[in-house]
Amino acid sequence: MLRRFCVFPIVVVLLITFLPFIQANELSEPILPDMALYTMVETPGEVRQHWTYYKDGKTYISIDDELWLLDQDTIGFFVDELSEHLDGFESKYDVREVGPTVVSNRETTHYQIFSQETGLLVGESWIEPDAGIAIQSISYDPEGNILEKRVVLEMDFFPDFSHLDFSRAEPFPFLSTAPRFTSLTKEEFEKLVPWYDLSQQPLDGFDLVDITSKGYHILDVTLTYSDGEESIRVKVLGTRDKLAEIRGPSEFSLLTRITWNGTALEPGTRSLRTEVMVGFMDPISRSDGSIFLNSVVLHPAAR
Repeated sequence: MLRRFCVFPIVVVLLITFLPFIQANELSEPILPDMALYTMVETPGEVRQHWTYYKDGKTYISIDDELWLLDQDTIGFFVDELSEHLDGFESKYDVREVGPTVVSNRETTHYQIFSQETGLLVGESWIEPDAGIAIQSISYDPEGNILEKRVVLEMDFFPDFSHLDFSRAEPFPFLSTAPRFTSLTKEEFEKLVPWYDLSQQPLDGFDLVDITSKGYHILDVTLTYSDGEESIRVKVLGTRDKLAEIRGPSEFSLLTRITWNGTALEPGTRSLRTEVMVGFMDPISRSDGSIFLNSVVLHPAAR
């Protein structure tokens, strides 16, 4: 069973680590005892750490000294993403067991994931067999460069939670059940997303009429363009700090379809380095949409 979850995309690498927590949150009875994980995440040019706490059947994440609860909507999103990536997995990827390996002073089983189409190594996971948690996971791009590496540095099965006030934890802003929508001025948007060129139009005659955002740590921004009768919406998704780190259009890979929280963005783009996404919510000619996305992702002032 665990071998099937060693999938290479970053979102699924995250799911590998938190799969037992996801399963526990879906059940009425906890399947894991109270515990705490301290994880280091490395991406090109950045290293960060965070704590994950499992208490009374609920999962919390501490990011930048803020405590967030993974609510049912967020858990549902993770499960949907897992199902999507596992669809046809066995026909696309070959999982090979390498053998036992010690990672972070823990006995693990090392697996490698290869693309059956290209034969390339796309990911690796080191699974702790007792807890069923990936102590270490690595995902690679087609050139063999590391996209993301996750290492569980500490795993405490008898944690002291006395310094934490779980009652003050807010729902994780990625998919809060009660998102707060905020209207943004062009100036406010440009401070958050300096690389997006607001002067461009997705189609002739469609002017920008509204900008709204929801979330805090992870922003979901919707730009609405209209010709007076019809509207076209463009979404920009990403963590607040990463939105400001885009360096140019070469970072984005054009995709025919991105699914996020049940919303299909088509066409869309994703930055592999930052996981920032930009795409259309409403029907648009794919060629016109692709042209727009290729040109809008670098503001003239940033060139």
